[in-house]
Amino acid sequence: MGLLGTPKGFFNLNDSNRYVGSYISKNDVKEIFNINDNDLKAIKFENIEGEDFIDETSLRNYWTDDKILNSPPCKIGSSTISLDEYILIAIIKKTFPNSKVEQQIKWGRKYIDIKVTKGDYEFFIEFHGPGHFKQLSAKAPEDPFQRKFQIEKDFKIPCFIWPYWIQRCSKNLQILIGELAENGYGALWSTKVHFGEFYFHNSSDIIKKITNQFKAAPNDNYGYFYEESNNSRIKTEHPIVKSILNNRLKDGVKRLLPSGLRNDEIENWLPEKLKRYR
Repeated sequence: MGLLGTPKGFFNLNDSNRYVGSYISKNDVKEIFNINDNDLKAIKFENIEGEDFIDETSLRNYWTDDKILNSPPCKIGSSTISLDEYILIAIIKKTFPNSKVEQQIKWGRKYIDIKVTKGDYEFFIEFHGPGHFKQLSAKAPEDPFQRKFQIEKDFKIPCFIWPYWIQRCSKNLQILIGELAENGYGALWSTKVHFGEFYFHNSSDIIKKITNQFKAAPNDNYGYFYEESNNSRIKTEHPIVKSILNNRLKDGVKRLLPSGLRNDEIENWLPEKLKRYR
């Protein structure tokens, strides 16, 4: 099942706080995967204003089809590794250049995505894509906090959940571990899985708790995740906003509203354009 829609916007590893999107430059691909130009000979890039880019869906497909030479594995044992993990690891190394970053830490029969050692401080990050929240197979997703708490109990160090609606950037990483007291950034630009499709009966509470780790919903505003940004950030509007306005979705704004909401909370979860629409 394709979980990403039409590519939107640009990512920039050296300026991850500002640039939000699907297109990744050739230079960033090389740094994310720790490879060189020769390893990318089979990859078709798109030249945009003099620089080579590839969208993350195409990049993931090339990678999982073993067409990127000397790239890191997309599986360890029975555990599938997401492209987002490697992007986050590259951001961690940029943000904390002296840290030690380990991947796919063995945990019984399971694996933990990322472990970071920064001086005397150790912590885990579990990246949670859409499949952790929407039921995509016969197996229902587990409450994300169940895994977090069990890891913390077994290892005695913090474990942070990084969900796909939180921008992959240095600022959010620093906020996550308490180095910045500012508000973080939520961002949705091409996902096909929205909050209203989440499996859990208390999805709104789960989303709030995870988002609060990053202080990414100031004034309880979750609707801005979908909006265009053009001031401190460069981000496009998610296409679902236009689809709803043009009545192309039969369930309309319900796709954006997680279960467990009170009626007086609904507008907090809608972008400005859709508040008028509702």
